[in-house]
Amino acid sequence: MRPGDLRVVVTDIDGTLTDQERHLDPRAIAQVHALEAAGLPVSLATGNALPIALALQRSLGLSGPVIAENGGVLYDPIRDPTRVVRLADPRPARAAYRKLRASGLPVRRLLTDRWRECEVVLEPSVAPSAVRRILRDLPVRVESS
Repeated sequence: MRPGDLRVVVTDIDGTLTDQERHLDPRAIAQVHALEAAGLPVSLATGNALPIALALQRSLGLSGPVIAENGGVLYDPIRDPTRVVRLADPRPARAAYRKLRASGLPVRRLLTDRWRECEVVLEPSVAPSAVRRILRDLPVRVESS
């Protein structure tokens, strides 16, 4: 593939555009600005909620689509700036959260979870192994980061 064959560059945020403390890395930001200046749209892909990624996209002046919630949500301001596309079904995650609550496990949703379309993210107050054990019969993936 030649550089001229590229139509978009997709980058993660945490650990790619940021350092280990989640501060923006000026060198990485300079690179995405150089790509945009050369006419190559830069797209953000993240596990975070869409409003957080969208705020960063706008603050950095990026023109590519925003992919959030680990691929579950897509926002493409060029194709349709009024539409958010949900690519994953939110029902399994919501059912899993209800099951966790019913189990008596002291789970709490992350503050930014209120803006999620298809995932449920918990405060890290409960061992992932306990969550996995309770949800083992449901079609959900439990991750810890």
